[in-house]
Amino acid sequence: MGGKIIIESEVGKGSVFHFDVSLESPQNTSLSTQTVSEQTPQATIKKISNGGKFLNKAILVVEDNLVNQKVTSLIVEKLGYPVTIASNGEEAVNLCKKNDYKIILMDLSMPQMDGFEATEKIRKNENKGSRAKIIAVSGHAFNEYRERCTEVGVDDFLSKPYNLFKLKEVLDFYTGDSLD
Repeated sequence: MGGKIIIESEVGKGSVFHFDVSLESPQNTSLSTQTVSEQTPQATIKKISNGGKFLNKAILVVEDNLVNQKVTSLIVEKLGYPVTIASNGEEAVNLCKKNDYKIILMDLSMPQMDGFEATEKIRKNENKGSRAKIIAVSGHAFNEYRERCTEVGVDDFLSKPYNLFKLKEVLDFYTGDSLD
């Protein structure tokens, strides 16, 4: 794919993986002649795109990693939902005070204010009639994380890495919509 992978690892702290790839634009691709497994990621997104059908169901993506922000917001927008991005929990709490979001995709590990603390603050500030569905998004699928998520008011848990179809399934479930 003509890309590169960079790994940064520190004992006791964890690892960070960075990757760059160049993918062909789906403009010259005939979707009708390809199976899903043969399609490029962009072509798959285009095929299930719904072009802004769910404009009244805003989604907040809370993620400190720039690549994850871009990928997630691209997918969510292509599925037809308006997206707002917050780079940390503090920013998410402030945005939630001013806006109503149908769904919040909340990264748990962020600087300044992590997803647990942000969720607690969002829940304390919510109106009783308008409660966002908060989906924890994390590479940590340990039971302790899931239990803590429940304690702070998270509605569901999405393990990283997730794929386009899993994200679509979660969004469809919590918005009560299906693009099929």
